[in-house]
Amino acid sequence: MSPLPPESKRHQAVDQQYFGIYEADSSGIVYEFNAAGVFTRSLSVIPISRSLVRETSTYRVSGDYIYGLKENDSLPFVLEGENYFVGIPRRDTIVGINSKNELRKVANGAYILNFYENETYIPCLLKFNSGKLSLHFFDYMDEQAFKTIRSQQSKKEEDLTYVYLLPTLKEWKKMDSSFIFGKPSVYVRQPFN
Repeated sequence: MSPLPPESKRHQAVDQQYFGIYEADSSGIVYEFNAAGVFTRSLSVIPISRSLVRETSTYRVSGDYIYGLKENDSLPFVLEGENYFVGIPRRDTIVGINSKNELRKVANGAYILNFYENETYIPCLLKFNSGKLSLHFFDYMDEQAFKTIRSQQSKKEEDLTYVYLLPTLKEWKKMDSSFIFGKPSVYVRQPFN
């Protein structure tokens, strides 16, 4: 199945005016947009028992930092009971080198991010406006939203039936995006450090 919209050009990155770091208060995920692509930043929190630190030479605690998780570096921790909880920074590529996901521009400040999943693409609408990023994930309540798409393929796997939509450009333009994309998650652009 093809990325959406049909007959559109693949982009490596969003327009330069939207480059930056976008953060939401609640999600814990930060989006980064730059010339190399689209990335997420997050923390993976892992527990390390006090006994493991005592019994091995791999880890060392000094002040509020634990050594041995990252080469030649320390990380802050929170001690709770018998565990040190450490946040390991992650940066994952969403669009960029070695990513099967595709970014397509649909209008000024608007893009479809096509997530590659199960040999097909799942669209997500990105909108940039006034220093904010709105992410609208594919989520529909009524299959009637797709009745105008002639080319549809069904595939049954276990207890689920997957329907693959293959809209033409004309059919794509006729679809009302408010019926296929859920409520947005809003991220605010952070000032440069």
